[in-house]
Amino acid sequence: MPDYVQDACPVFKEGARIQTDNIDDLAVTEAKVAALAITPAKLSTIANTRIITIPIGTLSATGSFAGFHAPAACAIAAAYLINTTAIAANDIDYWTIALVDKGANGSGSDTIASKTTQATGGAGISAYAEWTLGDLNASHKVLGAGDVVGLTCTKAAAAANLVGAVLQVELTMS
Repeated sequence: MPDYVQDACPVFKEGARIQTDNIDDLAVTEAKVAALAITPAKLSTIANTRIITIPIGTLSATGSFAGFHAPAACAIAAAYLINTTAIAANDIDYWTIALVDKGANGSGSDTIASKTTQATGGAGISAYAEWTLGDLNASHKVLGAGDVVGLTCTKAAAAANLVGAVLQVELTMS
């Protein structure tokens, strides 16, 4: 082993026995995180991002779901529906998918984002592709710790079923 590695890190000294104090010195602990004042803003984008996946499954009628509970103060960066089958845009037979901020007690009704497969003002869904819910409402996309986010899927007329659907929500921790 090169001398510079042994000099830089006593754990790697040739013939050295690893003691628990060597391991403890290298461990990431709550005390070290607090002492260094590591905040989400100091973390990398990847470490600061959480992906929440909400299984919807097959849906043949209007339905509402409790999506997730915000683990800490955060903001929704993006929301996507992924469906296993294509759904064509249609002005009569369509879905409207809405992400709703239910607040801490579950009674809120603020729309965070919404999109439709209605031909007028919407877009069809391609199989296995991310179908973005569109622009996020600037004030409602910011969540407090404990806020609940719900999902409403509203079916108009004879829209094709959602099949094997999931919603993915990208959170940025604050």
